[in-house]
Amino acid sequence: MAFTCLGFIVLFFLPFSSSCILGLNHSVITIPAIYAFGDSSIDAGNNKFLHHATAKFDFSPYGIDFLGGIPTGRTTNGKTVVDFIAKSVALPFPPSILSLSKAQRKSTLTGVNYGSSASGIHDMPHKTTKIFISV
Repeated sequence: MAFTCLGFIVLFFLPFSSSCILGLNHSVITIPAIYAFGDSSIDAGNNKFLHHATAKFDFSPYGIDFLGGIPTGRTTNGKTVVDFIAKSVALPFPPSILSLSKAQRKSTLTGVNYGSSASGIHDMPHKTTKIFISV
């Protein structure tokens, strides 16, 4: 898993780093939005809104290093890797999709975070947690 994740990170950042190192691209790259999919490594609090979820993080000490020091349902004390990427490209932190109203979901222009702790693309998470939400 670590190799796959490392491979993804290398493949994701390689085009940006090589163009910067080689000086091939003199124009500014604009990234309009970030749509994040994943598990607990990027969960921005979606499980907080899933009533039957077994993996919840909306209590202390989770969130003590995040803005305001209040637990937000994130699986970290503060920012996720998606938040750091968003900050580096001058975008706001992508909110968890389940924290938004239907109107907000339709009008968001800078992306959302679909990450959910204990999620996966195979049937295994569904069979163990008994929760299935199609995105």
